[in-house]
Amino acid sequence: LQIRKDLLATGIKVSVNDMIIKSVAIALRRKPELNVMWNEAKGVIEQNKTIDISVAVATEGGLITPIVKAADQLTLQEISASVRDLATRGKKNKLLPEEFQGGVFTVSNLGMFGTTHFSAVINPPQSMILAVGTTKKEIRPTNESSYDIFSTEKQDISSSEEFTTKSLMNVTLSIDRRALDENQAAEFMATFRQVMSKGLLF
Repeated sequence: LQIRKDLLATGIKVSVNDMIIKSVAIALRRKPELNVMWNEAKGVIEQNKTIDISVAVATEGGLITPIVKAADQLTLQEISASVRDLATRGKKNKLLPEEFQGGVFTVSNLGMFGTTHFSAVINPPQSMILAVGTTKKEIRPTNESSYDIFSTEKQDISSSEEFTTKSLMNVTLSIDRRALDENQAAEFMATFRQVMSKGLLF
């Protein structure tokens, strides 16, 4: 969230969701082998040629997923403007079919409703969807990188260890097992986390 604060200080306003969309796009660009979808008719995995990110938007007529085209090539400001425009027109049923049909990956964010975490249903023929929960503050070691957060072993924390308050967000990835396996899903999440947490959005 520090990046968002820094941008806001310069007059640039973007949302956490904009940053998530950009991070997903960069992660897919870094791992092109994961940017695939399942072709039901042919029964084969197909490589996507673009990184078009769908964003779940609630309307009176139900859920719609407008697409941020070539999200990896856009700045945060351009993504923010695109999402606002698409969401506004989507709620008024003024989107063209090509603006909500397609996409290679969907981001569904319920954090604004206070939802901690949830699992989202994949939007075929896409092979992945990221469910985003609310951001909450937790006390963590300042040098958290020295600890293995996935370890089940007891890890010693020095009495002189410094702690800080960090904003943490729960995200859940759903995949189509016909196109991707669990190792690939973990690989994507590791890349997404690195981009998001290290501020590699530019």
